[in-house]
This record gives sequence, structure tokens and C-alpha cells, in this order.
Amino acid sequence: MSTVSTYATAHGDTHARLARGHDITTRRAARVVQWFSDHWPAGVDWPPDIDRPAPQKEAA
Repeated sequence: MSTVSTYATAHGDTHARLARGHDITTRRAARVVQWFSDHWPAGVDWPPDIDRPAPQKEAA
């Protein structure tokens, strides 16, 4: 989980902090959703109750 947290938010402790009841900023939450949108596997349905931002091309 810390690896995914690092990729999605640049902070490996994000998931652990949420599990302990802490919160995150809306900016970080948006970054997480964008990261998942950018890396979502083809052929897998996006969760219907979460608005999906358009995937962005990753910087080289």
C-alpha cells in the first residue's frame, strides 16, 4: 500500500494516515483520483459512484 501511496500522492504514508483516521487535502484527493484514472487498466469498469477525470498523458 505504501508503494501505491507513493505513486499516487508522492507520500508513502497516505494510506496509513487515512487508516488511522486522519484526513487529506482536496488537492491530494484529486491527485489520487487522477493517478488512478491515468493508470486504470483497460477493460475494467471504473467505479460508477466516482466521477472519473479524463486520463492525462504522463510526462516523459
